[in-house]
This record gives sequence, C-alpha cells and structure tokens, in this order.
Amino acid sequence: MTRFLPLLLVCACAGSLADHSGNGGGPCPDGKLKCVGGCCDATALSAGTSHTCAVADGEARCWGSNDQGQLGRAGAESYQPVRAGVPDTVSDIAAGATHTCAVAGGEVLCWGDNTYGQLGNGTTTNNATPQKVAGLSGVALLAAGGGHTCAATATKMFCWGRDDFGQVGNGGTLGEQHLEPTEVIGVSAPLAIAAGDAHTCAATSSQVLCWGQNAAGQLGTGAAGPASSTPGPASQPLSAIFLGLGDAGARTIAASAARGAATKSTATCFRRESWR
Repeated sequence: MTRFLPLLLVCACAGSLADHSGNGGGPCPDGKLKCVGGCCDATALSAGTSHTCAVADGEARCWGSNDQGQLGRAGAESYQPVRAGVPDTVSDIAAGATHTCAVAGGEVLCWGDNTYGQLGNGTTTNNATPQKVAGLSGVALLAAGGGHTCAATATKMFCWGRDDFGQVGNGGTLGEQHLEPTEVIGVSAPLAIAAGDAHTCAATSSQVLCWGQNAAGQLGTGAAGPASSTPGPASQPLSAIFLGLGDAGARTIAASAARGAATKSTATCFRRESWR
C-alpha cells in the first residue's frame, strides 16, 4: 500500500524488520538486502499492513507476517527477507493489506489473501504461490490496496478485487466484486497510480484523478462526500508534471486509507479537514 524507491533501504515497522546482515554476519551496504548469494540491490519497496516486500537483484523478497501467504511461500512469518516464488525477473512490486503483486516480464503475478478476488485469477481462494493475472501484458505500473489491485500499461489502467466503494473505477454499481481485471474508465496514459484501503488515484500529464471511498475527503474534491466509482479530477490543479512525475521519469504516488499523496521532492495531500 505504501511504496518507495529509496536510496537507502531502511525499515522501522513493527513485526516487519529485515535482517540486513550479509554472509558471515557482517552488515550489508546501505540500500542492499540479504539474499542467498550475499547482499543484493534493492530497486523497489512496498509495505502492507504487517509485511514488507522489495525487488532485490530482480527477485521478489518479502518479510513479516505470512498468515495469508503474502510472503509468496507457505509457512510461518519471517523476520528477514525470503524469496517469493516468482519464476521470472521482477521489475516492480506492490504490497496490499494482506496480499502482494509483482510485475515480471510485463505480466502481473499476485499471491496471499484473495477474499475479494484481489489476486485476479478468477477465484476467491487464498494462495501462497504467485498466480498469474489473466489477460494483462505490457504492464508498467502496479498498486495494491486493502482488497483491490490495479495495474497500468502505457495507455490503459485496470483494477480488480473489492469494489464496495467503487475503488475499481469502472463506473458500475457500488458493492460489486471483480475477480479479473476490469478496465478503469476515463484514465488514459497514466504516469503513476496508487491504491489506498478503499480508494484509488492515477496521475496523467494533465491531471490527477481519484475514485472510491470519500468519507474523509480522500478523493481531493474539496470536501468529504459519497463514494464514486467514476474517476474524477482532484479540485486543485494537480498533474503528473506539477507533481514531478513527468517525462524525466515517473514516480509512484502513495495513498493511504484516509488521504492521498504524490511524492518526489514535494508532496501534496488531501484529507477531511482542509488543504494543508
């Protein structure tokens, strides 16, 4: 749910602390994770409710709670990074509340909790083994929320899983559930995407659009209000260019259950009280 591309890999989250020791017990250099072969580069990082995952040397590495199989393997929790069972080279990773997804070769694989169909494999059965999401290719962006998941290609965006507040963004009736990818309406050429607990946002070159739950004003419309399954622009003049997400290289915007934010060198947030 929370995503970073750090220069230093530092975690301070209860129950999800990684062991950064290299072979022989010595510390790994900053920005490295302990792997089977020693210390590996960490190129992407994402945190769920009580687990954390990173891309290290092209592999998905996760640690913390594993009560739903969110580490990508069977067994108990792990207090140091363990390799998830993704067979191909991983380029991006997203940790939802109790599930995880990764991009490998332009395709999406998901594992862990599947109560709402957030693994995108057409079932609601939990699975600790990474499952390929049907019908997706050329995926460049990935985001995982409380019970839903989203992915984007260069031209389109798709979401699946829990949709009780319209967080899938297909303009349909609230309370639906989608077991496979559903195209998000009104979002083209996304440069960054983010999924909160029950809302979703996307940034294009001209605007930021949000949809889903809005009880705390997390859609950025200027006030708290009813949920919406139709993407709508934030009321402030936000865009991917304004947020530093433009042609120089897209960065991921991170959203939490009650507020959304886009980050590079600055952050703009919206919540119930007012703009701050």
